[in-house]
Amino acid sequence: MYKDKKAWWQSKTIWGAFVTLAATVVGLFGYQIGPEQQAQATEAFTQIAAAAGAILAIYGRLTATQRIK
Repeated sequence: MYKDKKAWWQSKTIWGAFVTLAATVVGLFGYQIGPEQQAQATEAFTQIAAAAGAILAIYGRLTATQRIK
């Protein structure tokens, strides 16, 4: 089925869904977010999530109490 696996936070589909949901909610309050801005936000959130994941992995390794075999 799928060859490679990735964490949920690395998925542009998930971030796109979050951005679309946020755009819908702010639309209820009279603000409009166009498709171009939604695409830019999705890309930005994907990159931020990837960076956060890398930082968390480094932190986890530095604070680990056991060695990797």
